[in-house]
Amino acid sequence: MLDYAANAATEWKGAVLREWHEERCRSAEIDAEDDLAAIEPSLTDEEAFWARVGENLLAGNVRLIFLSDTIPPGLRVIVESLNERMTLTEGLAVEVRQFIAGGRPDLAGSAAW
Repeated sequence: MLDYAANAATEWKGAVLREWHEERCRSAEIDAEDDLAAIEPSLTDEEAFWARVGENLLAGNVRLIFLSDTIPPGLRVIVESLNERMTLTEGLAVEVRQFIAGGRPDLAGSAAW
């Protein structure tokens, strides 16, 4: 994840992400504009949206979301350190544990840092 974030500004551009989005929508047989409207309900200008995506990538204004069934202590430290030291990058670690009926109750729940 950190490698993606570090290289996003140089390797990804708004136009490339737009094309990826459109390809995904075509393969899923959904309308790309409708999909964007679901992501960004206040969207009024698609061109401006993708330009802003490119600007945010160049500036390092990104959100990193780590999703796992357990968040190891080392990852928690990394996420906390990112948030303390990097003002434009937001790091979130979301722990989602599976609850199994009749299973151990200590496995139920989730936490985020």
